[in-house]
Amino acid sequence: MTFIKVARAFSLLAIVTAIQITSLTYAHDPSAHTLPAKEWQITGETSVAANFIKLKDDRIYLTGSHHQLLSFNFSDSSANDQTYILEKTPIFKRSTS
Repeated sequence: MTFIKVARAFSLLAIVTAIQITSLTYAHDPSAHTLPAKEWQITGETSVAANFIKLKDDRIYLTGSHHQLLSFNFSDSSANDQTYILEKTPIFKRSTS
C-alpha cells in the first residue's frame, strides 16, 4: 500500500468517525444541569440558589439546583426579589394560576 492510499484510508476513517460522533443522540440532556439562575434572599434562610417557577396564593415556587421544589411566602422574600417576581408574573396569573 502506498503512502497516498494509507493517507486516504485514514482520512476516510476520520470523516466516518466524525459523522458517527456528531449524529449521536443522548437520552439524557447534559445541558439540563445548569446552575440556578438566581440567588434568592428569604427571611430566616441563607440565600437560596433556584429558578423561579410561579407565584400562587402569595407563595413563590422555585426549583433548586437538584430539581427539588421549594416554596416560600412571598412576603418572606427580599424587596428586590419581590420586584423580580412581580415583573415575571402577569397580573392575571398572580392569584389564579
